[in-house]
Amino acid sequence: GREAFYNCTKLGEIVIPGSVKKVPTEAFYGCTWLKSVIMEDGVEEIGYSAFRDCTGLTNVVFPETLTRIEEYAFYYAGDSTNPINDIVFSDSLLSIGSNAFSYAKLKNITLGNGVTELRTNTFFGASLNMFKAYSLKSIEEGCFQDIAQEFGMDISACTELKEFKAKVLTTNCVWVSMSIK
Repeated sequence: GREAFYNCTKLGEIVIPGSVKKVPTEAFYGCTWLKSVIMEDGVEEIGYSAFRDCTGLTNVVFPETLTRIEEYAFYYAGDSTNPINDIVFSDSLLSIGSNAFSYAKLKNITLGNGVTELRTNTFFGASLNMFKAYSLKSIEEGCFQDIAQEFGMDISACTELKEFKAKVLTTNCVWVSMSIK
């Protein structure tokens, strides 16, 4: 349930079975030694701040059945010397909440066809090498603001992208390579 493993600093790895439909709010908040999370098919939602401040995370396996990631789910997650593995989301993912990956240490993110909108500050202050998406129609303010290093962005397949709100890319974005059709 909620806060089930809150600040459990000795937890190193977790497998979440498909019988668990939602990873609860703050379930693993502050589990600083947590290195690996494997979510089996059947898991559909990741709750608010579920993996917030899990600063040791290097491996996260997302299920094909995942439809929603709530706000702050991976806020400040990841290890700065060994970022979270490449993440490829399936088409079933429909929603990513505001600040879901803010300040997270990531390598590469690929969104499937299900996500059409990136909400405010989705990747604010994150470390990110490459971002790729296929069906975005809108990118809200601050989504990629203050990214910690150079990164690439391929949104060339997003033929219905109509809106890039102010301050999407600013400050520490030394260079962003974008491909837009």
